Amino acid sequence: MANKIQIRRDLAANWTNADPTLSQGELGYELDTGKLKVGNGIDSWINLNYFDDQSFSGSYDDLTDKPFIPSEVSDIQNAASINYVDTAINNLVDGSTSALDTLKELGQALGNDSNFAATVTNSLSLKANSADLSAVATSGNYNDLLNKPTLFDGAYNSLTGKPTLFSGNYNDLSNKPTLFSGDYDDLSDKPTLFSGDYDDLTHKPTLFSGNYNDLSDKPTLFGGNYNDLTNKPTLFDGQYSSLSGRPTLAVVAGTGNYNDLLNKPSLFSGDHRDLTGIPRIPVYADENQRNNAITNPATGMMVLTNNILQVYNGSSWINV
Repeated sequence: MANKIQIRRDLAANWTNADPTLSQGELGYELDTGKLKVGNGIDSWINLNYFDDQSFSGSYDDLTDKPFIPSEVSDIQNAASINYVDTAINNLVDGSTSALDTLKELGQALGNDSNFAATVTNSLSLKANSADLSAVATSGNYNDLLNKPTLFDGAYNSLTGKPTLFSGNYNDLSNKPTLFSGDYDDLSDKPTLFSGDYDDLTHKPTLFSGNYNDLSDKPTLFGGNYNDLTNKPTLFDGQYSSLSGRPTLAVVAGTGNYNDLLNKPSLFSGDHRDLTGIPRIPVYADENQRNNAITNPATGMMVLTNNILQVYNGSSWINV
């Protein structure tokens, strides 16, 4: 794995406010000015010179490795030719890439650090020793981890806090309902069954007595007396010849007999047997005849079988 060297960095104002003392060879970079300082282990940040400013005084005389400049004609013989200088420079560059073929580019690549070797050495000294690392740092093996957790083995029985599962037995259920015993008497809110007695029926109709006088809304019958007629016409004086446009009289006009009326209504005889629409109970000679005639009886239905009054209770016929 490649090593990464990082330089301490912050804004210029923050460096000034903190004013730390950098270790010898330790670098400090200002993010907003692009300037660099190198610590000496003694001076604080404010008292350190910037890396670009600490060596050159600005005087040509203070330069080192200055080129030879002939001052007299006699010195020209000692001057290097253009070809010589070009060759020397090419030999110095020695085919380097264009990004690193000048001293400036080399200096920038080294962070303009005059003590670059010491800086790298100090940074490498901070690197962890592989002998001090735990085994997992180099093996990457889970088994080399220290204090690793106990992993779940996938077995249900290894779970903690697991719920108690239902056994499948109805008796083990909690809050189970009370089941119906099957006995009708154990039913709650069961209806009161019909006793089979007509007198126990509710809302039963009042049966007709058979007496005409007991009829309601019966008409007032004509008594046969002319004087009882309403809206009767002014009677003829008896002289038929006095009539104009006289009609042919019906027989009753002369007889006054009810039986001579035409289109007269049929009056009730007073005999119960002559009534229409009277309720009737089905009558059967025996149970076979009853069962053949009634295939789907309704609850409460009444019949007369072999002169015995019976009622259907929803499942069977019972004698009343």
